[in-house]
Amino acid sequence: MPKPPIRNLLAACLLLALAGVPLSPRISHAADIRLSLNASWNGESVLAADPNHPDHLAVAWMRANSGLVTIQVSRSLDGGQTWSAPALLPHLRAGLTSADPQLYWARSGTLYAGYIDSDGGPYTIGGDLVTRSLDGGLTWDTPSMAASIADTTLPADRPWLAVDESNGPYHGRVYSFSKNVSSAPHPQHVWFTSSSDDGHTWAPVRILDTQIPLGPSTGSMAVPAVGADGTLYAAYLSIDPLLSVQPRFVLAASADGGATFTESAITTLPINAALAATDTLDQLSWHLGAHPSQSGRLVFAWIDARDGDPDVWSCTSADGGHTWSLPQRVNDDPVGDGAHQDMCWGAWSPGGAYVLAWRDRRGQTGGQLAPFRIYAARSLDGGVTFQPNVAISQTASPVVNFSKGDDFLGIAASDTAAFATWADARNGPIAVQLYTDRATLAAPVLGAPAPDARPGAVRVLGSPGTGPFTVAFTAWATGEAMVECLDVSGRRVAGCRVAATARVPALAALADRALPPGVYEVRVTLGARTERARAVALGH
Repeated sequence: MPKPPIRNLLAACLLLALAGVPLSPRISHAADIRLSLNASWNGESVLAADPNHPDHLAVAWMRANSGLVTIQVSRSLDGGQTWSAPALLPHLRAGLTSADPQLYWARSGTLYAGYIDSDGGPYTIGGDLVTRSLDGGLTWDTPSMAASIADTTLPADRPWLAVDESNGPYHGRVYSFSKNVSSAPHPQHVWFTSSSDDGHTWAPVRILDTQIPLGPSTGSMAVPAVGADGTLYAAYLSIDPLLSVQPRFVLAASADGGATFTESAITTLPINAALAATDTLDQLSWHLGAHPSQSGRLVFAWIDARDGDPDVWSCTSADGGHTWSLPQRVNDDPVGDGAHQDMCWGAWSPGGAYVLAWRDRRGQTGGQLAPFRIYAARSLDGGVTFQPNVAISQTASPVVNFSKGDDFLGIAASDTAAFATWADARNGPIAVQLYTDRATLAAPVLGAPAPDARPGAVRVLGSPGTGPFTVAFTAWATGEAMVECLDVSGRRVAGCRVAATARVPALAALADRALPPGVYEVRVTLGARTERARAVALGH
């Protein structure tokens, strides 16, 4: 979000030190890699992995630079072990300050970056910029402006990106979602715009929360995702007592490229969840993820304190958000132990594994002021269940002790690793640095369909582009099912027959080799009924 000038943040840190808050000694730990090498403040990173080469990573973050903030981007070709010299994303003009970087790495190879560039208040110049890189983040083209703060509503905070990578009618469309800056007049909203020419020109911004408004909230962001079938989704928080006495997370869905949206509740938060509408040191974030190859499969994750302290929660949908599972607690420390988990974010691997990461204070005392490590959990069934938590960072870090300027961490995933970047105060509260590390995960063993699968549900397990894959379905009748995989021309490229029992999950091993990159249709025919799913082969 737009931040006060960095000199104010540094002054606040200095006052904390003078007031008796001890400076943390420098900790050297070989497993956590320090990305930033400057002596000034760094924060709010975002991480992306090339879906065609998941060990190729790009990171963008905010860095204090001569009293202002600049966005830096660096890339790694070896899974985060070494990084290129940072490239600086351009300002609109000298003297402006930047914030809220966002990266999106498309299967085409294009790496998109979005960020705010403005005067930082009183907001008379600037807006949300989008630029592109064709070499993994080393060089960038001239940015375009997706949303301008010349608009008196100031719709230019937290500009998150999404790209339609389906083979549908809106393939290649780029979306940018944002919210009002906190000082904008009320009522505030979440906003969106789109580009049909690869992010070079943009449609006028439009209000997203038309059917279910934000209400009096000033902190609600819209987190977007595009499904495998091209459906556009965005999730935001509504705290509107005129419609609900309880806060609700809302899903806006569009099947026509953003021309129209349907809004519905994802989950309602208990009154005792204590979800703050304003920033604290606990960053009460949320994330929406759409499966890269299964149409309609969504995962939503958020932070709330219904069990007495902030925890990571999630729910999942198999039908594009029409119905959602009950909330499940993702962090696996003891319930109600007083440890604060916060700042959650998520990412999909090319093969369809979903990884959530967050700041975790388990084993520490002191609430939101306690030192944290980065933890993660992986789901192999689209968010229905999660494997045991794993630690990514190796050293507990003192919390960055101010409420604005440290809102996000970076997360990316391959099929066998989770990567993270985060702001870290182990070198002291003034020279906050950016660190990275990875957790190696076991190769996915994709098993039976999710236990909540209903008759007719068809899912593709594994990536057709990396080897043999499996089709999971819940049979709607008893008999022999024909399972087929067809390319975009309708030509059958793989198939088999399996015995099926009504209402019982079944698995069909499909193809004995990796398929060429492309989009495929999987069909399951049983009796007179055929059900379909989409599979995406990303290549090697």
